[in-house]
Amino acid sequence: MNKRIQIVGIFTVALVFIAFSLLMADENSFKKAGGSGYFSIGMSKLDIGDLNSRLAAKGYPEFSDNFLSMGGGGHTFRDKLVIGGEGFGLTASEEKFSLGNTAYKANLAVGYGFFDIGYMLFSSKKVNIFPMLGIGGGGASITIIQSGTASFDDVLSNPKRNTELSKGAFLLNLSLNAEYFITFKESKEGVGGLLLGVQAGYTIAPFTSDWKIDEYDVTGGPDFNFSGPYLRIEFGGGGMGR
Repeated sequence: MNKRIQIVGIFTVALVFIAFSLLMADENSFKKAGGSGYFSIGMSKLDIGDLNSRLAAKGYPEFSDNFLSMGGGGHTFRDKLVIGGEGFGLTASEEKFSLGNTAYKANLAVGYGFFDIGYMLFSSKKVNIFPMLGIGGGGASITIIQSGTASFDDVLSNPKRNTELSKGAFLLNLSLNAEYFITFKESKEGVGGLLLGVQAGYTIAPFTSDWKIDEYDVTGGPDFNFSGPYLRIEFGGGGMGR
């Protein structure tokens, strides 16, 4: 993914580290504590109708608006406050097509990164339910690659065999989360074990950048709507205690 997404990821990790350090600074200021880390997989839906219309007008294939979502994150909580971070990559199917006598393939990829803050609505020894607001950013990239083989001299004569168009966005993420712990270790003080979770939410993109090729602006590009609903299943580990 492009440099924008890498910067967002670094920024998110830094915020999570700072928040976690502040929460751990005073162990006696909260009655209940816990944390979890997880891998997640699910589906996201984006409105990319304008992009597909522009692609179809030039003889390119259209991308599906249903994306496979994969990623992960981690959260810690003290009493009612939940703080953490997460990142996700969305991928659509690879599309193959021809322009004239030349074969190509095209890929569309989207990446998100968020710093999260939430409120614990319900918490027991094995179950957590909490809404969260995520603040972060992301990017989308379209990669068009000429298929087939080429000699070294052919590449030097015609180097334009791979084009990547990209754009970035400032994002907000609203979600409702439910976690269930399959406990391996349990005592009066708390539990620890495997985590199964569900996250449902909606991503909002208040601001987006122009399309770019490397550092060059591409004018007159189609709208790309980063906003849309998603549903993900989480697998990981964690625990809760006092």
